[in-house]
Amino acid sequence: MENSDHTKKMSDEELTETIYTILEGSIVTASVFKRADEIQSAKRIIEKLI
Repeated sequence: MENSDHTKKMSDEELTETIYTILEGSIVTASVFKRADEIQSAKRIIEKLI
């Protein structure tokens, strides 16, 4: 994954693991609390990371 015009603050592997963890957490939270907006929130956070 290439970071355009951003200082690389974590390795590609760390970024991948972070994205996976955020998505996994949002899916669990959405399922438990019946709030689909948690997934959209996670998506916005991930877009800022990339």
